[in-house]
Amino acid sequence: MGLDNTAAGHKSGTVELDFQSDGTQSGAVTGLPSVTLSLSGNVYRLAADTITAPTNVYVHVGDGGGTGSEFLTVANTDLADGFSESLKAAAAGVTGTLSGASGTANVAAVPATA
Repeated sequence: MGLDNTAAGHKSGTVELDFQSDGTQSGAVTGLPSVTLSLSGNVYRLAADTITAPTNVYVHVGDGGGTGSEFLTVANTDLADGFSESLKAAAAGVTGTLSGASGTANVAAVPATA
């Protein structure tokens, strides 16, 4: 017995088990009472990340070693229906000519709309 995990949400179901004695000792197959098992659980979807960077960032050269900074927008595009995970993001390092990156985000899913 298992639950369908192909879509997020609450899942539940039942299965009826029928039993019988095989008659090995008595010589007669005998029906026994059946049992119904219930199973329920929740299936969650992974967070869906999107990152938006600013466009056309201009930094002036020659200001005595000044720096410029811009923000990235981090979003979780999954529905906030109770079955989506939150998104955690953290700056993990830089390459190239960037001088640094920092920050963290814990982004909940997007509220559902009617």
